[in-house]
Amino acid sequence: MSELLRRIERLEDQHIDPDIFEVFIRERVCLDYAEAFLDPEQIDEIDESLIPGYAG
Repeated sequence: MSELLRRIERLEDQHIDPDIFEVFIRERVCLDYAEAFLDPEQIDEIDESLIPGYAG
């Protein structure tokens, strides 16, 4: 999950609206996405400090 968020953040300046990305993380929408589309072993704790450019 953390890897997914880092990859999405790298696209921010090209394709992802920064405000939507922030809501995706802050409101834990990313966990809903993960539960729907990732295998359970791919879902880890989100360490926001490791996401480049994310101020939280």
